[in-house]
Amino acid sequence: MLMSIRGFAAINVKKGIFIVDNTIDRFMLYRLESGQAIRTFTTGLVSVPVLKQVAFGEEGKIVIGRSDNSCVHIFNK
Repeated sequence: MLMSIRGFAAINVKKGIFIVDNTIDRFMLYRLESGQAIRTFTTGLVSVPVLKQVAFGEEGKIVIGRSDNSCVHIFNK
């Protein structure tokens, strides 16, 4: 189920996935076709609820996103 509070999103059409920042404490990875949640990437509670950019890197093998405290999160997909 998608949360009602969302930030930035990125789509990888070749892999059929998209990732969304929930603006609170994680990035969520979903299947493009069904919207089914695949994986959660926990980033920790934010100090200030701001929209955070999120993107795919290395041809969809990693997820990269910023935090509200100037850190960068990098996860293996």
